[in-house]
Amino acid sequence: MAVKVQAGRVIIIRPFDSAIRRPTKETAAIRNRLVIDLATRHTIIHATPGGVLDRLMGTQTPA
Repeated sequence: MAVKVQAGRVIIIRPFDSAIRRPTKETAAIRNRLVIDLATRHTIIHATPGGVLDRLMGTQTPA
């Protein structure tokens, strides 16, 4: 992992202070949006059609 960090291939981000102990739907959505916004490329292996990640990515197909 350290090699990838030094090579600029990995970044470790902590978007919340230590008061946030467990993820909630809200904090997970904030985290996911941050990661997507920071990424220059991404690959989604699976997203449930109409699910949270599908909506977040804007790939939801109209019903």
